[in-house]
Amino acid sequence: MKKMISFYKKISKNKFVEFEIMWVKHWNWFTFLIEWTRKQDHPGIHIELEIIGLVIDFCFRDSRHWDYEKDGYTQHLGEK
Repeated sequence: MKKMISFYKKISKNKFVEFEIMWVKHWNWFTFLIEWTRKQDHPGIHIELEIIGLVIDFCFRDSRHWDYEKDGYTQHLGEK
C-alpha cells in the first residue's frame, strides 16, 4: 500500500475527519463500502471506494471507546 494523500483533522473534542487516497498492491476491480457504526470503539461513518487499485477512503468518527459494562463511552486518559 502506498499512501498518496493523507488528511486528518480534529473537528471537536471527540470527533475527527480522515481522508486518504492510496494505491494497493493486491487490488480488486471495483469495491464500494458504506459503514455506519455506533456503540463501539470509534463509531461513525466510513466510506471507501476502490477502482483497480486506487482506494479513496473517508471517515467521520468519534475518538472515544465504548465501555460495554457501563453501556457508555469511556473518557480519554487524563480527562475528567
